[in-house]
Amino acid sequence: MATLATLKKLSVTHPKSLSIHADIKAILPERDALALLKAGFTDCSWCNDSAPSYYSTQLSDDILIYVADDIDQDYNRLSDSITYYISAHNRDCMPTYSDISTAIAKAIELSE
Repeated sequence: MATLATLKKLSVTHPKSLSIHADIKAILPERDALALLKAGFTDCSWCNDSAPSYYSTQLSDDILIYVADDIDQDYNRLSDSITYYISAHNRDCMPTYSDISTAIAKAIELSE
């Protein structure tokens, strides 16, 4: 799971984001958090979103990667599995990705 040190690095631009959706960030794999960091993504989570969100200043303003946990209709966690989805052009209609590398590549592609 992602270390506090890595999560702090991801939220250095927006430190208040660190504590938002901490339950989901607690199951984010460290390698995935490091991949987001290496690709230039920053935590921009808001409490009124359903999941943690990350953006990169190197991409279009309206492209975000969300980290989603595995929950049922009543918001009960079913497993510690994480998936990723992209919000592009203010639409959350993209497919989900099981690995962060694919999600990052898709975010870059959508930004071009």
